Order: sequence, then C-alpha cells, then structure tokens
Amino acid sequence: WHEAGTLVTLQSALPGPLMKNVPGDIFFSPGRIQKSIAGVADWWQNFQESFGIKWINLAENVYVSNVLLPVKLFLQRFVVDSEEIRFLTHRYLEQKALLGENLPFMMRHGDFCTANIVLQPEGIGVIDWEFPLQYQLPLFDLFFFFSSLRFPYSGYRGESNHFKSFTEVFWGASYINIAIRRCICKMCTVFQIPERIVSDLFLLSLIQIANLKYDAFIKANEICEDVEIEALSSGDKKKSGRKVIQRLKKNVPFSCIRKGVCENVRFAIRNGLPTLT
Repeated sequence: WHEAGTLVTLQSALPGPLMKNVPGDIFFSPGRIQKSIAGVADWWQNFQESFGIKWINLAENVYVSNVLLPVKLFLQRFVVDSEEIRFLTHRYLEQKALLGENLPFMMRHGDFCTANIVLQPEGIGVIDWEFPLQYQLPLFDLFFFFSSLRFPYSGYRGESNHFKSFTEVFWGASYINIAIRRCICKMCTVFQIPERIVSDLFLLSLIQIANLKYDAFIKANEICEDVEIEALSSGDKKKSGRKVIQRLKKNVPFSCIRKGVCENVRFAIRNGLPTLT
C-alpha cells in the first residue's frame, strides 16, 4: 500500500527466506550462478517494463541535474583526496562524459540488495521501498545488487568482506564476474544502452549510492545541509557534517558504511573502471 507517497511492503507478506541469509553455495556456486542472476534480472526487467522506460537526452540542464549535481554533492559531502577530485572534475565537469547521450531512464528501487530480496518458489519478492520511486540513469539497481553480493562466500551466511567482494565481483576474473558481465551485456541489448558508457554509469551509481546513504543520515540526524552547487567541495564546507559523523558510535549505520562507500569509489578511480560488457 501507499503511505505518504511511499510504497510499503511487509516482509511477512512475502513468505520465504531473505537472500542474504541463505548460504552462498546455494545460489552463487558455478553450477547455479547463471540461474540465480537470471532470476533477479528477470524480476528487475519486469519491474522496469511495468513502469515503462523514459528516453531522455542528456542535454545541458538534464546533465547538470543527473550527472554534475551528484558528483558535486559527493565531493562536498565526503572526504576525498586531490587525485579523486582531479579525476571526477576532469571527467564530468571538463570532458562532460555522457553529455548529449540519449538514454533510457529507469525506475529506481534505491536499495535493491540481497538483504531486501525474498526467495519464493516462483521467483523473488522485493521489500524495503523506503526511497521514493523515481527515474534514474540506467542500470542503477543492478549495480547496487551486484555490489551487495558477498563473494567468495564463506561461513554459515555465505558472507565475505564487503570491499574484497566488491573488487572481486567487478574486477575479478572468476565465474561470477563473467556471469555478471553477461547479465549486464544482455540488459544493454534489451534496453538499447550503449556498452561504451556502461563504465561511467557504474561509477555514477557508486556516487549516487553514497549520496543516498548520506541523505538518509542527515535526515535521521536532522542536520541542515548547506549545498553549494556552483562551488566544488572545500574542507570548511564538510566540517560541520564530519563533526557529527565523528561523534557517532561505531554501530550507527552510517558510521559503519561511510568508509565503505568511499572505498568503492576510490578503488574505481585508482584502478580504472572495470570492463563490464
């Protein structure tokens, strides 16, 4: 049902275990990986087709709101070094990658991960619709899902270190990396997404994930954010937010993930964007 503009789904209404609680070898072994990813991709494709695709040209004003603004917010909000600033400003402010591209904008769940996927006999169910449904640059939710995998799996819950899993899933040469690239390549064909821009869509999705988590953090802590759209980030503009973050206990959600979201972006910048198709 809808409540205050938000689609609400109870986990108890969808019988079955959460994907994150099932041992990894059941879903992500070499013999099962294709079927597992196909099940998630089929749901996601149906989700997109149910809402419909919006073809939008990234003209100057659209580019500013969908590419430039997220990058500038990221630079303002997070602690980044000079190399990261140079890379992002050169690619998206100076070179203006993606400017003028005609792209299929897709509906965003916003937290499409193994913790919010319920396994059912006929497929999957998805819960936790806390973010407003809105159109986003293509492939966002799929990148989010693949970033949430834990591989190589180990232990009862099949989890591994988040950052090591992230690098293996996207930059590795394993069977899971191959399966993911095949999935993304298929979706590029289905939705007519140019493969040459997939790496940029991937990096921008990481930046948007960081911004979404930060948005939730400042909302929960009632922090008033002064956004300077025309200026790049400076140390002074981030001090107030950092002071609040530094006071957080280690078990506070944003305190736990703030390092991880930056680690992912940093690795992509330092090691080169992965070949995903």
